[in-house]
Amino acid sequence: MLFILGWTHTRKGQYERALLYFQQYLEARKRQEKNGFNLLILDFWDATSLVYNYLSLCYKSLNLLNEALGMQRKAITQQPYNAVYWKSMAMLSELNHNRLGVQQSLFGAVDFGVADAEIFENLSLLQNRMA
Repeated sequence: MLFILGWTHTRKGQYERALLYFQQYLEARKRQEKNGFNLLILDFWDATSLVYNYLSLCYKSLNLLNEALGMQRKAITQQPYNAVYWKSMAMLSELNHNRLGVQQSLFGAVDFGVADAEIFENLSLLQNRMA
C-alpha cells in the first residue's frame, strides 16, 4: 500500500509527497523485520530496492543530487543484479560532474554481469572522452 501510494505520487510529479510514503514504507519494513510479522501496510513482496530507486528519482527531480546518489547506492546494495540501477547511478554521477563515478557505475554493471549494449556503448563513449 505505501509503495503504491509513493509510486502514484511520483507518477503525478508530487515528489515531496512521494518521499513521505516511501520513507514510511522503509520504516514499516524495519518494524516488520524487527517484529517478524506483516503489518498489512506492506506488500507481500519486498520492494525495498524499488523504494530506494524511486527515492533516488524523487531526490533527483527535486535537484538534491547527493541524496539521490545515496538512495541509488542503497538500491544497488539491495539488488546489484539490476542494470537499470547501475545506469541510474551513472546518470546521477554524470549530472554531478563525477566522471569517475560514471565509470565506476558502468564497470559495476559489467562486474555483476548485467551490462547491456547501452552500458557498453556508454563505456566506449566515456573512454573516448578520456583519451
